[in-house]
Amino acid sequence: MHPTSSLPAVDGAAIEAADDARMRALVEADLAALERAHADELVYVHGNAFVDSKKTYLQGVRAGRARLLGIRREDTRVRLFGDVALLDGVSHARFEIKGQAREARSRVMSTWVLRDGRWQMAHYHATSLPAPGT
Repeated sequence: MHPTSSLPAVDGAAIEAADDARMRALVEADLAALERAHADELVYVHGNAFVDSKKTYLQGVRAGRARLLGIRREDTRVRLFGDVALLDGVSHARFEIKGQAREARSRVMSTWVLRDGRWQMAHYHATSLPAPGT
């Protein structure tokens, strides 16, 4: 007889679900959910090479530095390494900065760590992709 684990299933779907919840919280500007979704050691590299810590990232959301209107992933791949997972793919985001609507398409890579029974994003790196047809 094997003891049952109280940890979530370690598969790609669990990581994608955690990232989906994070993206939903970002669109809704749900600071409490974003606080839980990100590790304290977060390093967040935006497509323009601007780097945020968890503190500055959440301050930016709180201040409305950029308002995310929608986001989706495609070509997603998840690789698991015990309590660490890598998620990569292409992100399509619609957002508003100072009243200007913008869109961004980026190749993204995020690192997730399993802590206290939940997945948290510890690192995010986006590289802006050229507009289709260029």
